[in-house]
Amino acid sequence: MKIFKNWIQLFFISFILSIFFISLFNFLVDSAGIFGNKSYLAKASEDLISGKMVAGLSDYDERLFHSLIIKKQKKKVDSIVLGSSRAMVTRKKFISTKEEVFFNHAVSGASLEDYIAIVDLYEKEKGYIPKYISIGVDPWVFNKFNGQSRWRTLKDNYFDLLSKLMKKNVDTSLSISSIKWKQLINYEYTISNILFLRKIFGRNPYYITSTVDIEDSTRALDASLYYPLSYRTPDRKLVEQLAIKFVTKGQVYSLEKFTKLDNIDEFEKFINYLQSKGCVVRFMLFPYNPISYDLLIKDKDYAIIQDIESYLKNFAKNSDIEIFGSYNPYKFDFKNSDFTDGMHGLERVSKKILERN
Repeated sequence: MKIFKNWIQLFFISFILSIFFISLFNFLVDSAGIFGNKSYLAKASEDLISGKMVAGLSDYDERLFHSLIIKKQKKKVDSIVLGSSRAMVTRKKFISTKEEVFFNHAVSGASLEDYIAIVDLYEKEKGYIPKYISIGVDPWVFNKFNGQSRWRTLKDNYFDLLSKLMKKNVDTSLSISSIKWKQLINYEYTISNILFLRKIFGRNPYYITSTVDIEDSTRALDASLYYPLSYRTPDRKLVEQLAIKFVTKGQVYSLEKFTKLDNIDEFEKFINYLQSKGCVVRFMLFPYNPISYDLLIKDKDYAIIQDIESYLKNFAKNSDIEIFGSYNPYKFDFKNSDFTDGMHGLERVSKKILERN
């Protein structure tokens, strides 16, 4: 019995020590910057602002990175892009030929919460909102079941401006802080940190480049993204396969359980707020791969994307907002060869929809 008791004690001590060291490891490595320990992201943002292209960043908190760009930028920013990865390849030269300070603040899986939080960052940190705001509005922005949660990095900014928009105190009872600290013992985050250490062993987690023609993702001077060189010339057959797979029943990105448009009031109040501050708002609707689009609109569970486009066009017309693009690729004669998968267009897609006739 005594031996058994000793084994139990040893087991619990070992278990507690394991949890402690795993937590300490995840806190110190913090590859995604969840706990704010990534000084390399601060340095990367400073390098970009100073006129250097940054390459090699991966598995990091994009929202933290953009918040650092905003906080550290000394010049007044005139024009920005908000949106998801579908808007990341939108360059300053597509938006304007004027001598403006421009930044692309698109982040992966962006939702309405991200739009609001980034605007609040500018207002709180810089004391102004950029004059021109081009928003890549994705269908899932209006789906309350979109499953997006990465905006929580900027939760304080989101809730601050939301309270102002709704003119009342907003329920912030989401257990966001607990979710954050759960990452200390999260298996996936532990593996991610291990892989991160393996990747950067003997080198920096990013580097400066003078060319975008490399096999690494590169942040241009305007913070827009250049994907690895080979990614920009994908195999058409592979893209076709990815486009079909994209519409696998029950797995379409952020469009599941999408039966009606939500967040309309919040969205419209946000846009009205921007206009009340003198901002010129523009909507960008990035198309889906035609193969994916055909499958989506034929399925009653996803055809709602057509309703969203109709709503946005009507709202834009009534609110004097310029709208570019369409979820429908046929309106611009886009083909499978213009995409990298079911929903991400090559740079020429962004360029074409933003061309002024």
